[in-house]
Amino acid sequence: LFNKQEISKTHNLDILLSKCSKIDIDFKHIDVMNMEDFAVRVRYPHDAVMPSSKETKEYYEIVLEVRKLVLKKVKL
Repeated sequence: LFNKQEISKTHNLDILLSKCSKIDIDFKHIDVMNMEDFAVRVRYPHDAVMPSSKETKEYYEIVLEVRKLVLKKVKL
């Protein structure tokens, strides 16, 4: 919406990054690894797989990187 383009709702981080990359090339360098596996599965307790401590730290760093980039782009 910020760029007057609607992006469909999805939990697929690869799809979201791909769409964002088409709008702004700076999103191309972000690697979400397999974060999506944990982000979606945790909603369904019978399928839940917990990330290791190391993975949790890596995912947190990715989230901070994405947040910083988005805030920079929307100039907040």
